[in-house]
Amino acid sequence: MKLKRIIAVFMVLCVIFALTSCSKSDGSNVLFKYALPSDPKNLDPQLATDSSSLMVIENLYEGLIRKAKDGKLENGVAESYSISENGLKIKFNLKKNYYWKGTNDTRFNLTAKDFVFAFRRLVDPNTYSPYAKKYYAIKNAEKINKGELSVDNLCVVAEDDYTLTIELEHPDSEFFSLLAESSSMPCNEQFFYQTKGKYGLETDSIIANGPFFMFKWVYDPYGKDNYLILRKSPDYNTISKVYPSGLNFFVVKDENDRLEGFKKGKYDFIIDDGANKSLFNNDNTVEKYTYKSGGLIFNLKNPIMKNQGVRKALSLAINRKTSKSEFKNGVEAAYGLIPHSVTILNKSFRELSSEPAASLYNVSLAQYMWTSSLTKAEKNLLNSSTIIVPKSCTNTEYLDIYIKQWEDTLDFFCSVEVLDDDEYNNRIKSGNYYMAYCELSAKTNSPEDFLSTFRTGDQNNIYSFSDNNYDSILSSKNTKNNLSECVDIYSKAERYLIENYFYVPMFYNSQYLIYDKKIKGPLYDPFTQQLDFSKLKKF
Repeated sequence: MKLKRIIAVFMVLCVIFALTSCSKSDGSNVLFKYALPSDPKNLDPQLATDSSSLMVIENLYEGLIRKAKDGKLENGVAESYSISENGLKIKFNLKKNYYWKGTNDTRFNLTAKDFVFAFRRLVDPNTYSPYAKKYYAIKNAEKINKGELSVDNLCVVAEDDYTLTIELEHPDSEFFSLLAESSSMPCNEQFFYQTKGKYGLETDSIIANGPFFMFKWVYDPYGKDNYLILRKSPDYNTISKVYPSGLNFFVVKDENDRLEGFKKGKYDFIIDDGANKSLFNNDNTVEKYTYKSGGLIFNLKNPIMKNQGVRKALSLAINRKTSKSEFKNGVEAAYGLIPHSVTILNKSFRELSSEPAASLYNVSLAQYMWTSSLTKAEKNLLNSSTIIVPKSCTNTEYLDIYIKQWEDTLDFFCSVEVLDDDEYNNRIKSGNYYMAYCELSAKTNSPEDFLSTFRTGDQNNIYSFSDNNYDSILSSKNTKNNLSECVDIYSKAERYLIENYFYVPMFYNSQYLIYDKKIKGPLYDPFTQQLDFSKLKKF
């Protein structure tokens, strides 16, 4: 009998051990740690813009649509959807097992009304959302945002608790991508008003419908040990498996402290610009994202720079191939405006549209254009000119490579003038410059975010560039509901800027997501710097 009991106990222990091993073998129930570069300013999805806030929001909320690892869009809260023949009305059927979860056991159903309230807040001029203009495709959104209509005229309607309809002003092939962004996350009206103006600002004023919920947020404006604790949402885990047990976000403002902490294993991920070569080793996985571009723009009000021949000569005199060996990790020569990590149709935009040939090196044509386009007096004026560059720019040192090429090829001498960002903006605004280095980045993974910098009246267009033909090319997207047609439009817009030498491509910048090779499954967006932790495993 004793032997049987011993065998029975042994068998039970074996089962327990086996179950424990299975839990470990699938990489689940790991607590991941990440160092934020700053305190989150606001965890309100309709308002947040800083990278630390967006990182946390990514893991707290889920919208109608979400992005998968391969860049494809898939259903989030939406169970299914249908689109009218004209592409202007979208009907979403919502899943019925999504819940709002907060601290103190707060828990209640998410419904279509939570999306109605969120979109109304988004376009309400009293919200001052920086994202409102991106949603002007929704019928009446622009008029509401400009104060011409009340928010209840927004054509986002809850037909019942789990049916939502959105009506558009015009077809928008990228609207579904927009629904996966943080600004499209739902918001519960009753809870929002219960927070009495503190929504998204402290632990008790945050509820989540995503893979994690806010367990604790410690914020001291004068302290050094601020942190946020997120824990796995049991409800969400029944919809889609959440592998980590939770997330600990530590606020570490010093870059060197973040670097050393990662090396010592205190943090599981680090984002690097390629300068720290010691991180590129066999113990780490390194993912490269080419997310930013930079190039030369010209003061077109200046008679010399208005001459296309002068701009063309400067572009053709740049030999980008010979410069490659002189660039550090994270910097490479650019022939286009839209960087390689921008995706559309689940592919890199650069796979679908090659970089414009106008950026190619042609020394004989460059010399001809230079001599035929300039008088001796104009050459003398240019030889005392500078390229103005904002202090925040990352590629100042590499401009000298191209300047040296101009000296050798065109006998043209200029220098780099680094300015504080405010002074740079003032010089641009006043027209007191010949050439300026323009660094382009985007808040979303969209070609249009880069191209809009040159659209007349756009908030990102600090260069006062205005061209009716260019505006017409971009606005033609509003009549398309086919992404393939949009690729053609974006390609045409990019070529227009480069082939007319309004913009001369120079550099692409990359960043690297680096983590232990034992970790699998990160989903990272280099434009928002959001990392989705929900599918992370560690073996």
